[in-house]
Amino acid sequence: WSYYKKIIKLRKSSAALSQGKYQLVENSNDQVFSFLRYTESEKVLVVVNLSPTTQTAEVKTGSFGKFKTFEDLLNGKDRKVNSANLSIDLTAYSVQVYRLTK
Repeated sequence: WSYYKKIIKLRKSSAALSQGKYQLVENSNDQVFSFLRYTESEKVLVVVNLSPTTQTAEVKTGSFGKFKTFEDLLNGKDRKVNSANLSIDLTAYSVQVYRLTK
């Protein structure tokens, strides 16, 4: 239950997640679904593992701008990105949510 409360709170606290536009984001794995929610002031990347096994995906982040930091909104860890792709390991049926900053 606490996980769902955390997700609901995150959605309510983010204009991009609650009201933003939606854009599919290409990745290298058919078992992984990725999309961007964005407003003029905020961009949030959501990556979902639809599989019962751990999956790795290269998410093509270069198509929507250059960002240096991906702030993990669920776990509080920042990831520095130096290329047009973000490599992500996802456990079974998991989700990762990142706020993108330049």
